[in-house]
Amino acid sequence: MIQNVLVLGAGSAGLLAAITLRKKLPALTVTLVRSSDIGVIGVGEGTTPNMPGFLFGYLGLSQKRFYEQAEPTWKLGIRFLWGPREYFDFSFSHQVDRQWKNLPRSNGFYTDEDFRGVSIGSALMDATKAFPRSSRMLGMPDMSVSFGFHIENVKLVQTLESIALELGVNFVEGKVSGTERGPKGVAALCLEDGRRLEAELFVDSSGFRSELLGRALGEEFQDYQRALFCDRAVVGGWDRTTEPTLPYTVAETMEAGWAWQIDHEHHIN
Repeated sequence: MIQNVLVLGAGSAGLLAAITLRKKLPALTVTLVRSSDIGVIGVGEGTTPNMPGFLFGYLGLSQKRFYEQAEPTWKLGIRFLWGPREYFDFSFSHQVDRQWKNLPRSNGFYTDEDFRGVSIGSALMDATKAFPRSSRMLGMPDMSVSFGFHIENVKLVQTLESIALELGVNFVEGKVSGTERGPKGVAALCLEDGRRLEAELFVDSSGFRSELLGRALGEEFQDYQRALFCDRAVVGGWDRTTEPTLPYTVAETMEAGWAWQIDHEHHIN
């Protein structure tokens, strides 16, 4: 029976893996190996509705605490600046395949090229609003609309770190120098300071480095380099002044690739 799990990598993937294991299988001993020399990717993140559903529904994390510490803003979908029309809003809520009770067919039957207002989500996006007012709780937002987050990765990682520590995840600081193979795969991680860390299950969250899957086990990384028209990104942004906080990601087509705009509370990426 697996009793000890070792997670390699303390980015959002590794932290979410460690938190999930401790929440769902609290009898497990979970150790997370990280190196402070490897910085956190400091760009804005945009999620789908799976993220709040996973954090608050599946894991049961405190929404109040998450909002206070991670400070996300709301994302109802993506606004595409693309093609002959001025823009097209892709809402997370069902648009053309939803059917209102007083209509004999789904919404898509009654729309043409203009999709604005075809669902609650797209109507809110068009009005630059995040949520309607709740009819049950006076003064409160109705958050039943499908939404994701715009979130700064540094704040997300800091929030997840604090939650993982409270759940009893053991943090080990160190750089990996190599691995030891056993009859069933990886048997131990070897750190540069001489420590040797064993576990019955290893989770590789080392990103593109692929320390366990790639280097130790020889699993080839399949990338899309040959198929990419644009293979790099330029990251920038500015501090918010008087701009409205947009409840969607703006995706503008360029001669090569896309320009993404992600709105945070105090900063725009």
